[in-house]
Amino acid sequence: FKVVGEGNWLALMKRIVEVLGVGWAFEFTGGVYGEELIEVMSGLDLILNPSLRYESETFCIANIEALSLGIPIVTFGIGGVGEYMVNGWNGYVVDDFKTVEGVVDGLADAIVDALNDEEGRERMGRNGVRTIEEGGLTLKDVTRKYEMLYEELLLR
Repeated sequence: FKVVGEGNWLALMKRIVEVLGVGWAFEFTGGVYGEELIEVMSGLDLILNPSLRYESETFCIANIEALSLGIPIVTFGIGGVGEYMVNGWNGYVVDDFKTVEGVVDGLADAIVDALNDEEGRERMGRNGVRTIEEGGLTLKDVTRKYEMLYEELLLR
């Protein structure tokens, strides 16, 4: 397992891995950005994005990057994530995040299901790419939308 990123829970995650004696199965990369992030993500079978930060995950660019690379995601249906994530289509969306039990059980079930279904992961990966392409979320599409917005603002 690769744990990419930084945050408030990193020290606790490392401690849990240590206490459980499964450090051999985990690599903590710390913050990875830009081309290096794409390189790291490209080698993964599944991405777990367990963020419950409503205020900062309005759209979640990390999910968009994963989908564009054809990698299915396990995530929560919070904020704008529900606009492009469909459970079973392009990843696994855990909707029970109101209780600790819901979070833990939902994530665990989704991860186990994903790891046991290679064909499903591959299908969801392809659907993730379709989500990006058909949803106007490619880099080219988003760049054009920003250009149009700037042109509109300049004409005011």
